[in-house]
Amino acid sequence: MTTAKFVLRSVRQTRGQRAARNAGRLLVRLSGASAVLVPFASAHADSAYGVCREPADPPGLHAGFAAYDTADTAGNAARLDRESWSLDVEFDLGGAWRTGGAYRGTLLDEEDVGLQTNGYLHSFYYVLHRVRSPGQPLRVSIAPALSASSNVTSDPGEIEADALQLNFAALWRFGAGMDFSWRAGLCADHRFGRYRLYPVVAADWRPNARWQLSPGIPDTIIAYRPAEQLGVVLAVYPNGNEWFVKDKSLTRSSRVEYRAWAADISLEWRTSENIALTATLGRDFEAEYRADLQDGTRAGLELGSTDRVGIALRWNF
Repeated sequence: MTTAKFVLRSVRQTRGQRAARNAGRLLVRLSGASAVLVPFASAHADSAYGVCREPADPPGLHAGFAAYDTADTAGNAARLDRESWSLDVEFDLGGAWRTGGAYRGTLLDEEDVGLQTNGYLHSFYYVLHRVRSPGQPLRVSIAPALSASSNVTSDPGEIEADALQLNFAALWRFGAGMDFSWRAGLCADHRFGRYRLYPVVAADWRPNARWQLSPGIPDTIIAYRPAEQLGVVLAVYPNGNEWFVKDKSLTRSSRVEYRAWAADISLEWRTSENIALTATLGRDFEAEYRADLQDGTRAGLELGSTDRVGIALRWNF
């Protein structure tokens, strides 16, 4: 892989100043979004819709916002800011079927980067689940998507095959009792950046009403509920996506992928039976952007580890 030279806007700020700025952005987003009941996603800050992850039960609306700390890029003194949004809505169709849509948005605060994108990245998903039933242990999910920069998604004539995704999951649950079960199967999506088909193995253990332990590959989740209104979640998972992007002149195109391993700690507060607010502190490890440029070269931008803060709202139907 050839390493391109990236020129980013230089940000001369202390860590404390950057944290205060990100917190201010977060409060502004919340003040506008809470009034229309649109923030929540899961406790995660997914760059892509997690078709491999178990669907929320019951279905509803999930939306959220996350602000990343400024990342120092390896190999030069440049820095990169990032914000992300998520929105999921799902409905039961009756029987074992559920449908809905999802959105993932990313804003990269940069200029003149060899990634050939204007910094606004969008992924729009149509979601269809065939959920499990007492006599059917198989869960099948598909989520075709359009994933591209805003100057592509805003003009249908600029959309090419590289902007389309087909994400799916087929997972069986093997029950060993009311408190313990196994999940295993196959998933294909962009959570590792480039499109991959990969195996999934996970255990779900509920030793009592307060704890849920779900170690697995590639996702691990540990949840503890000290009170009916409060919950704490620890999660480790792959956090990535891929977008088809064009430069401002629409003459150069490339595929940009983000890949990282994420670790979160989240605090959930149930304000009512149907509404829950979640605050998250997390870090993306070994984060990097990669791009296949139009001339056939491979560009890379290593970010190392990046902290983030997020907030989300869930509204069960």
